Amino acid sequence: MGRAVRLFVLSMLFVVCLSCAKSAQQQAVPNYEVSYQVGAFLNQDSAEKIIEQLKAAGFDASLEQANVDNVVFYRVLVRHIGPIVLTYQVGAFTELSHAEKLQSELLAKGMEASIENIEIHGVIYHRVYIQNQGGITEMISKLKNMGLGEPVFRTMRTL
Repeated sequence: MGRAVRLFVLSMLFVVCLSCAKSAQQQAVPNYEVSYQVGAFLNQDSAEKIIEQLKAAGFDASLEQANVDNVVFYRVLVRHIGPIVLTYQVGAFTELSHAEKLQSELLAKGMEASIENIEIHGVIYHRVYIQNQGGITEMISKLKNMGLGEPVFRTMRTL
């Protein structure tokens, strides 16, 4: 599959995910302004066609030209102003009990915490995730007060 086709497919998948996220029930989270790159094309016409489709679907889409190693790309951007939910990884443990202990501590501090398991090279890790609560700065401050280091950013979704 060609590079342009892969980028187009990824772009369309993103649009579907973003559409689903926009229809999700809104929670009390701060508003942010974010721009997503949903595609990069060598052909300007291809990029403009995607922008038309995004705008027709109600998205604030724009075109930006970028030059990387003397190759011109046409980046398709989607802008969102409103609430977003950021997910961070705050721990990874081989012992489930350690992950559950951290999850309990986070829940006691009023943070939304979950555990997901992943296998890497035959070893199961229990990753502890949190979602931003009341803003990024406040969340990081809470984590530092608990003696935890900088969280690792994992995902962002719009509401």
